[in-house]
Amino acid sequence: MPLPPLERRPIVRPIYILALIAAAILVATYLVTGGGDVETLIASLMPQDNSNDQTTKQPQRADGYTGPNLTPKDVEKFQSAADKGDGYAQFRLGVIYEYGLGGYPKDTAAAARYYRLAADQGQWKAQYNLALFYESGRDGIPKDEVAAVKLLQLAAAQKDSYAQRDLAWYYRYGRGGLDKSESEAFRLYKLAADKGDAGARQALGDFYWNGLGGLAKDETEAVRLYRLAANQGDGEAEEELGWIYDNGGGGIEKDERQAVLHYKAGAERGNAGAEEALAWKYYQGQGGLDKDEAEAIRLLKSAADHGSSRAKVSVARAYLNGSASLPRNLLQAAYYYKWAAEDGDAIGQRMTAYMYLKGFGGLPQSETEAARLYRLAADQGDANAIDVLGDMTLNGQGDIAKDEVAARKLFEKAAAAGFAKASYDLGLMYDYGQGGLSQDHARALSLFKDAAAHGYDPAQDAVRRLDGLDDKP
Repeated sequence: MPLPPLERRPIVRPIYILALIAAAILVATYLVTGGGDVETLIASLMPQDNSNDQTTKQPQRADGYTGPNLTPKDVEKFQSAADKGDGYAQFRLGVIYEYGLGGYPKDTAAAARYYRLAADQGQWKAQYNLALFYESGRDGIPKDEVAAVKLLQLAAAQKDSYAQRDLAWYYRYGRGGLDKSESEAFRLYKLAADKGDAGARQALGDFYWNGLGGLAKDETEAVRLYRLAANQGDGEAEEELGWIYDNGGGGIEKDERQAVLHYKAGAERGNAGAEEALAWKYYQGQGGLDKDEAEAIRLLKSAADHGSSRAKVSVARAYLNGSASLPRNLLQAAYYYKWAAEDGDAIGQRMTAYMYLKGFGGLPQSETEAARLYRLAADQGDANAIDVLGDMTLNGQGDIAKDEVAARKLFEKAAAAGFAKASYDLGLMYDYGQGGLSQDHARALSLFKDAAAHGYDPAQDAVRRLDGLDDKP
């Protein structure tokens, strides 16, 4: 069963690197099929100089060449110009090496080197492309958000809307060495949105919907911006509109069929959130759709491929439980849980830890690795993981020293978070006087009752025992 949609999906940074991957695939297809002017295609894939509201300047070849195809001889001309310090030629060499054009192999290191040379000369396109390298960490280029921000600031100062939009994200969440500033994020998003940037319009919609950056909440304006972005092909805006039709707001009445249409549009554009929401509709048979678990799983796998940790967990859960459309497969369950764990997802970390603890899903049995992953999940507040760490600490498992007092503190923390089994575990410590506690049957009984009320069945036996009810028929 997939995870249900969040009450309000958290807004996350669009994965612009996926756009670069898609661009590379498009280039390869174009070359194979003889699509025509490869250089024109590549120019269209690169960020354009959109600092002017009225016109969009197309990048010009440094040597003025406008022929239909790029040849090794043309690249030599760029190389000659770049060697003489031509910043634009250096930028174009970066593009050539990044995508493997003109008979030259792809070479990320060479691309980064030429982008750096061009960026140092103020070429904003190179500054932006190099920032993307640092954002993701590509083929030996270390991930470095601080370096990415510095490059984005340089490009944004030249009124590049892409850089303004990306820099706004860093201010919004206080990343890349920047102090969090929703007001500065709004200013930058507004600059980019006014130039027609779809991603910035979608983000501005979030600001108006949630009243961020000192703005008064304005759901109607948010919907207007989401529609503008969606009409430009922004998948995240389609997801937001789907959510609004699902729940109502911004002058829109609830309409599940319209929600499905927007989720489908977002899914077609590769938006993971829209794919997840549409999967839920298929799973439940809502919005005019027939129940179709197989289609739901297909969409969740696609969302996982597009970077959604929640989707990875949902697919893992489906394989773990099995169904008529998806046979139980512990190997696949472990694969997807581990994939989510690598993303930093707390459920993925906890479930992968469990599989290491038991030696399931083709993973070697390892209490030490299990403890490491449980700690990671616990650090994110996962009450289940905190409780298991309490068990491991009580028993001295993995690399954890046996310590009743430390175990009791973990049980207390998990119980305070509402985890029923932790209330039961803490009740046992009061019942037997462990973990530095004096024996207290009344307190134990209270904890057992709380655990039982929240569905933890073993606590019912403990309640009957302490209530003196086990002897009753």
